[in-house]
Amino acid sequence: MTNLTKLNIGYNRDFTPKGITCLAQLNLVELDAPGCMLNTFHLKEISRFGSLSKLNLCLNAITDQCLSHFSVLTGLHYLDLSLNKTITAVGLTHIVCLPIEELTMDQCNVEESHLQVIARITALRSLSLKFCSGLTSDGLMHITPLPLSNLSLGHAYINDSQVQVVGMMTSLSVLDLSSTLITDKAIECLSELRNLRTLIISSCPYVSALGLKSIAHLPITKLFTTIQWANHADVIAEMKQLKLIDTSVSIPRVQSLLQSTLQGSNDTVREQYPHIKIV
Repeated sequence: MTNLTKLNIGYNRDFTPKGITCLAQLNLVELDAPGCMLNTFHLKEISRFGSLSKLNLCLNAITDQCLSHFSVLTGLHYLDLSLNKTITAVGLTHIVCLPIEELTMDQCNVEESHLQVIARITALRSLSLKFCSGLTSDGLMHITPLPLSNLSLGHAYINDSQVQVVGMMTSLSVLDLSSTLITDKAIECLSELRNLRTLIISSCPYVSALGLKSIAHLPITKLFTTIQWANHADVIAEMKQLKLIDTSVSIPRVQSLLQSTLQGSNDTVREQYPHIKIV
């Protein structure tokens, strides 16, 4: 067991702080502990895991006090705090000194004050804020200096105004705006993202094929969308580096409803552009 470097204790609520202490003898690099209802006493013990690089604490009882133990985890590169809704900006100040490259805070109460602190995590390259409702243009402006390559805002309560700020993040290579109320105007705001390779705009009802014309010059190779391509296949011709169009969505019932509607337009694209894979 001493060679164990990865451990998943997900949804096991029987772990006591003493039990966590027993794991300290392991040189754990990755610890997945979603849904374990861990609290500050557990986290104090986890802070003894000096070799940790990846830590998943989704759906626990993480508070600002819990995060106060994190400053000693100097090798931490990945942190998932999703569904821990009591974390404030004060709590996040305890992790700004860490070399975190990937931070996930899906379904958290993220407001401008949180983003002000996140902007101080200089090593950050990937940020996920899916299903967050407190995102504003002013808040997102704080993280524009970060060299983010991946930003996920799927299902977040955002509109064209917030995407205008996202358009300033020129280091982005992957952008998820799925299931939001953005329009073609928001897509136009992405025209300067010259490193963008993957764009996810599935289930965005107000985005059309015509809206994609404004970003056809970008080096996008993967496009996730539920847009109907009938009569607009010419837009694809302008996207010279496109290799994959994914028209699926994560919700099976919605996917079933869309299947018959999209089939005809997808067949048209397949015939005209056989080098592009459509799934």
